[in-house]
Amino acid sequence: MHTAQLYVLDSATIVSATVREVILGLGVGAAKKITRLARDCGAKMASRALATTVNVAIAKAVVVQDNRAVVSTFAGDNRLSESRKIAMLYQAATLVDR
Repeated sequence: MHTAQLYVLDSATIVSATVREVILGLGVGAAKKITRLARDCGAKMASRALATTVNVAIAKAVVVQDNRAVVSTFAGDNRLSESRKIAMLYQAATLVDR
């Protein structure tokens, strides 16, 4: 498991959003279980990722692959667009491959 916490700063260098990323290594058969658990918790598909929303904004998103799951949570005054949130999620998944 790897974790990271990112802070998004506005022009006045005030934290406007906090993004937490967690990368989990998965064993055989775990991907289906993680996907089922996310759906059971209310996650819906959003741009090839499962996501939960709060007040129509993405609060958590997960990409589940055969050998890992990448999860991002978005907190704070969060001015990130939905597409930027998904892009950050996939960027985290890509960085693991390096």
